Order: sequence, then C-alpha cells, then structure tokens
Amino acid sequence: MWAYFEEKSYNSSTGRFFLRFAELTTIDLKGEKVMSKILLSVNGMSCQHCVRAIKQAVGALKGTNTVVVDLNKQEVSVSFDEQQLEIEQIVDAILEEGYEVGKKQLVGV
Repeated sequence: MWAYFEEKSYNSSTGRFFLRFAELTTIDLKGEKVMSKILLSVNGMSCQHCVRAIKQAVGALKGTNTVVVDLNKQEVSVSFDEQQLEIEQIVDAILEEGYEVGKKQLVGV
C-alpha cells in the first residue's frame, strides 16, 4: 500500500472552487492497483439529509466502492476505482447536490 498527496485546483464555471486531496492507492500482491481513496473538504453540510444526499450522489457513480461522510469534520472520503471514475466526477456529483468543495490541508491519510 502506498499514499501520496497532491494539490490541484478545481475550476468550476465560476472558477471559485479549489481542491487539495490525498490519495491512498492499494496494491494487491500481484502489484496491480485495486482501489484509490480521496478525502475532500465539503462545505454546507448540516444534517443527516446532507449526508444521505452526498452518499447517494457519489455512491451512484460507476467505480465508487465506499463513501464516508463526516458531518462534524465536514469531510467526505471516497474509495474508488481510478479506471472507472475520475476525481472530477466525484467533485461534480457533490457540487450538483448544492455543496461546495473547499480547500483542505492534510498531514496524513
């Protein structure tokens, strides 16, 4: 298993969203990538309805394995197959539900 951190900017049509992410990639014993994990800071979540909305929207994307929403930390963790799903699609799904994906400083996964 290995992990790396990278800062990327995500430009929506307004250009006001930015994204820092940590990606954790799991390698099986044959050396093939199995799953990746991303941790996003999501602003605007305030209740269990918000949690369900994000879980359903991201969970419906082909290639999603798990979606964990932490309401207190305002974070969304998604494990997914990079060959079937791109990070931008995950971010778009959250934005379409009416939430903002904001900056996140990470020191570890």
